Amino acid sequence: MRSLKNLKSIENTKNLVSPLLLRTHQDYRFSKEQIISGEDFFDFLTDSLLGMPEERQRIYDYQVQLSHYFFNNEIITLIPHRKEESLHIKIGEAKQFPISQLGDGLQQVIILTYKAFLTTEPSFFFY
Repeated sequence: MRSLKNLKSIENTKNLVSPLLLRTHQDYRFSKEQIISGEDFFDFLTDSLLGMPEERQRIYDYQVQLSHYFFNNEIITLIPHRKEESLHIKIGEAKQFPISQLGDGLQQVIILTYKAFLTTEPSFFFY
């Protein structure tokens, strides 16, 4: 799934923007805050894992929830691989691998759930 991998930014007349975000905004007129594409997940995960203890704990708790609901209680670890600028996943005792090799359905589960599990500010959808 391309959206879990960093897309190169393109030059806009005002600033740098994500191609996926720009296209979605142009097609549907949603604001940037309303679009959940998963494209920012790599940076969000990296920042959270390198951040404060409560941020790391939220990521750990999210991995536990993924494990419980979608991976048959296998221990899940999400790993931002900085050299490749891609997200890797480790499931149970298996060797870690790029998340792009995970099935499309499970990639979508991660895209569709990470904001709900990791959002800290109350909103209409996530509280």
